[in-house]
Amino acid sequence: MNDKKAMTIDTYDKVASKYNELYSDIYYMEELNKFINLLNNKDLVLDVGCGNGLVSDYLERSGMNVTAIDTSQSMLDISKKRNNKISYFKMDVRDLNFREL
Repeated sequence: MNDKKAMTIDTYDKVASKYNELYSDIYYMEELNKFINLLNNKDLVLDVGCGNGLVSDYLERSGMNVTAIDTSQSMLDISKKRNNKISYFKMDVRDLNFREL
């Protein structure tokens, strides 16, 4: 893992709780609802860089079958507390590998 990537992941791990406090609303609800309206109930959605899980949770509550990934374990832990019905994986979008899971 390169130094910049490791530093970024480490930073998000350290600030996850504060990030969750500061970002507790989805500011692009109109666009998100337009996206949801293009889907069918139970469609599969991959939330890349799910952060604190706000969008993943909203998608799941809107009837989608959500898989969420993030490189920060602390962010994933917060996401899991928000909604444990979602499949979460610690994974980098640049190296997706669901076959091994």
